[in-house]
Amino acid sequence: KRDLLLQDYLTDVTLNDLKNNTVYGSEISSTAKVAKMNMILIGDGHSNIVKQDTLKNKVENKYDIILSNIPFNLSVDETDLYYTNSKNGNIQCLEHIIHALNDKPTARAFIIVPEGILDDPNLLSIRKRLIDNDLLKGIVSLPNGIFLPYTTAKTSILCFQGYNGTKTDKIFYYKIKNDGYTLTQRRRKIYGINDLDKYFDSDDLKYIDYNDIKSDNNYSFFYFKYEKEAPQGFIKLKEIIKEVKKKNINNYETVTITNSELYGIIGGENFWGENFSSVTSKNNMNYKVVAPNQIAYSPPRVNVGSLGINLTEKPIAISPLYVVFEVINKNFLPEYVYLYLKSNKGLEYIRTRCYGTVRQTLRYDDLKEIYIPNINIEKQKEICNKAKQAKEKYKEYLRIKNELDNLVL
Repeated sequence: KRDLLLQDYLTDVTLNDLKNNTVYGSEISSTAKVAKMNMILIGDGHSNIVKQDTLKNKVENKYDIILSNIPFNLSVDETDLYYTNSKNGNIQCLEHIIHALNDKPTARAFIIVPEGILDDPNLLSIRKRLIDNDLLKGIVSLPNGIFLPYTTAKTSILCFQGYNGTKTDKIFYYKIKNDGYTLTQRRRKIYGINDLDKYFDSDDLKYIDYNDIKSDNNYSFFYFKYEKEAPQGFIKLKEIIKEVKKKNINNYETVTITNSELYGIIGGENFWGENFSSVTSKNNMNYKVVAPNQIAYSPPRVNVGSLGINLTEKPIAISPLYVVFEVINKNFLPEYVYLYLKSNKGLEYIRTRCYGTVRQTLRYDDLKEIYIPNINIEKQKEICNKAKQAKEKYKEYLRIKNELDNLVL
């Protein structure tokens, strides 16, 4: 019955309309030619695929639906393409799409963007434009690695409407963890229900109030910034930590942070060996001090676990690029806070708050918004003791392994 219905609908007139008046595309690179070839081969209509500089060929009030994966962090020479007076390609591409939507109430766009668009202060103008004109309908947060092997950049989908769309007082936010494929270079298919399948009836669909976004000086689109209360049994880090900025005027020992150590920090000379002098400054007085029980992290590498805690009894020094903070709430052990941030769940929270195309960076203000389980001090001590015992067992394993490796048969 379905095939008969399609046969009745797909007349020469409708097929001609689909081929010549439905799909439009503009691309500056040779990808345009590849798209045309593919469409010719499948008979899908290629008439309106054009190889050209999209931004220099403005489109006004034309399309019902726009799908695009904009070129990430493109730099443009012209600042007068639109009234934003910006050379930022992310802004110009979104402006181009906004102008290209027609004035139908159903006009809409779904655009894959780098995560920086959601919060980067340099992109405030485009976020403000989307919100102040009731254009943004929702955000779909995509997982890290979804575009491997082409890019590691964290991405999201902006869903917005034209100027005559339905006015709204909130936007939806949906976080995808499983898109149906492994987040590896080979992207193997995962069978079963994934987050895309559950999208329309998911309990994980959250909402951000428009007025909350407007009250934020940065018009941030990060959902976690607008959560009014911590989930039951959790507390935000901003309630228990404080950033520390102390220069190393006493020339304390330079250290580095490595994932090969459970607690992260290791002496610079021990880690780098004879190459130590080539990777560190001769004078480390501009380095930051990490006092006992303070925690340090590398903003562009914290997403892969670049954190360390000073569990020695003396201050140490770390590169000035690191962020150092201390736990100021007596109900929380610094070691417990550190171990949670290094856990799989802690790193997941960290990754959702990082943004950047080349390097995923975490600002301290966004670190403070992370939730941590609010458990009693005795339970914290138990967790920390188990971690130390596991570390000692691992050290013993390495010692035995080394003895076996050195046996002469």
